[in-house]
Amino acid sequence: MAHDLDWSMVRALELSVLDQPPTFDEATADVPRPLQSPIYSEAPITLQIGERRFTALPSTFADGSAYFAAFFSGSWTHTKLADGAIFIDGDGDSFEHLLRYLRTKVKPFFWDRNSGFDIQKYHALQVTADYFSVLELSEWIRAEKYRGGGDNIE
Repeated sequence: MAHDLDWSMVRALELSVLDQPPTFDEATADVPRPLQSPIYSEAPITLQIGERRFTALPSTFADGSAYFAAFFSGSWTHTKLADGAIFIDGDGDSFEHLLRYLRTKVKPFFWDRNSGFDIQKYHALQVTADYFSVLELSEWIRAEKYRGGGDNIE
């Protein structure tokens, strides 16, 4: 799943998602509501990433990910499996850590006493974070901030 990213395109996608005007309800005109589309609801959605399945609310996937914000905007087509799960070709093992981060905003700590930091695992997660446009996590790994400890790590 190694992809060379065009960061200007990723940033343009992120800005286009963030620039969408919120919708308003007359009764609560000052409270923004999420944009609605046929796929974006608060019903849990199952994604199959590679060979693994993950179920969460669309807002969990989309919070912090420009990729998933666009994915659930209604403007993308999706590959649905016979049971209704949406297939995305990716690394399910790394995605597990990405989804944990999207749910909790706690950054991963891949370290053990015998081996030290698991650089390969951090790299795999960075590639996955880049692919799914979870830029805060990707930049944290790229800057090797995990080496400093603290900073909201699990």
